Amino acid sequence: MKTLLYSFFFLLLSFAFLTPQDMEANCRCFGTPLDLVIVMDRSGSMGQELKEVQAKLDKLIGVLKKHNPLVRVGMITYVNDSKMVDLTSDTSKIGGFLSKIRIGGGQELVDKALETALEKMSWRENSEKIIILIGDEPPNDYTDYQTGKAVRGDLRSYEMAERARKKGIVIHTLTTLDQPTFNWRKLTSAQLAEYRKLTEELRKFNRLRVTNPRLYQKKYQAWYNKVMAFYQRVSAYQNRGKGSQAKILPSFRTIAEKAGGKAFGLQNTSKLVEMLLYISTGLRYKLDSAKKVQNLRGTVIVIGQVSHEGDWNPPRSFSKALEAASQNLHIPVRDLPVVISLKDDELFQYPFLYMTGHKDPGFTQAQIDKLRKYLKRGGFLFADCCCGRKAFDEAFRRLANQLFPNSSLSPIPSQNKIYQNPFHLSEVEVATLPMDKGISFQKNYLEGLYYKGRLVIVYSSKCIGCGIGGEKSSNPCGIANHHAIKVFQNILYYALTE
Repeated sequence: MKTLLYSFFFLLLSFAFLTPQDMEANCRCFGTPLDLVIVMDRSGSMGQELKEVQAKLDKLIGVLKKHNPLVRVGMITYVNDSKMVDLTSDTSKIGGFLSKIRIGGGQELVDKALETALEKMSWRENSEKIIILIGDEPPNDYTDYQTGKAVRGDLRSYEMAERARKKGIVIHTLTTLDQPTFNWRKLTSAQLAEYRKLTEELRKFNRLRVTNPRLYQKKYQAWYNKVMAFYQRVSAYQNRGKGSQAKILPSFRTIAEKAGGKAFGLQNTSKLVEMLLYISTGLRYKLDSAKKVQNLRGTVIVIGQVSHEGDWNPPRSFSKALEAASQNLHIPVRDLPVVISLKDDELFQYPFLYMTGHKDPGFTQAQIDKLRKYLKRGGFLFADCCCGRKAFDEAFRRLANQLFPNSSLSPIPSQNKIYQNPFHLSEVEVATLPMDKGISFQKNYLEGLYYKGRLVIVYSSKCIGCGIGGEKSSNPCGIANHHAIKVFQNILYYALTE
């Protein structure tokens, strides 16, 4: 059972930290900043698998060092007390924390662990914030040693969940039981008496742990089998007709619901991993786009996005920028682009093409010829160098020269209409280096190429794509977010009206 849990745990860490091989530390277009805290029970039932966990982490550590700079992981383990390692992108700190864990007995004070996560973790303001609560027992009741008052562990855990939601922190729960669960508060008198008898039996031979470990192990195994049989009988009694739902602790389900999350059992951990991958890598944008590109032709203007071999589709959402364009420009623009190949004649149906990437697009001569034909017939191309990548920048400049050998890309002067309407943007904030804290104000930040006096290509080497995608970051990838979305609208307005 616990082996399944730890397999999930390492799969989760792999998804959180692994990135495409060519990803650079200054690239932020592969997803949203994510702060992920794992809150896990460290009671005695976890003991047998701890060494296995540590060994697996050692094997993975070499790969995990190439982690996504936008993802940080923290961890809390709990019984009576909570131990934690703060949010970090350094996988060695997680490994060091795990190596020092000592399994112990005691109560499962879930509420205290959640409180530690909410109050002591260094959450970033601009990040997606997620807690994964992992356990196999409901929150325990206890007595507050400061006030002497009895505390309902489940009710206080629900309070922590509501507090998390107010802070913008989502809690998902994972019940690590491979058998149905039951509610301790609903034991019948006969069941309660049987349970007390079992606990008394354990108390009687517990001293053998020190005096005769071999005999203790034998008695403990027999006692454990009785306890498991008891669990199965009570679970079957309480969960008649509930099916697989019964394998999720009711209290864990309530915690997740109150914190805006979802409750998972061992039978559907893959769905939890998929969800986290969906959030942390930006796959949400690709999936959302795939659902919305149906029936795009009509009276509205549709933007085409050029596909190619140079990482043409870094995950980001265009909906925010295109919706803003529709509202501010009073031009009906569809809220998502359509993927266009330069192999297809369909590209001539689109007045505006958008192109981005990290590497050389690798267009064939036939594709270059078709793009040239499109531009000569009145089409417009806006190209953006994602994350300021040198490979794409050099390749696109070669492409521009191949398209129009007698012309070349040159800075668009500040008096050009493209900087004036609908927003006055003669200069914008630009990162001195991608994801760097340094900011400078720059003029003539766009380049263009003319054909017979008409601007047919606009090129940005400064990267506005992360900004128009609404990526959360205090440090811009290129042109600052609040300027990037306006620059995009100006370019679109120019292309459709000039």
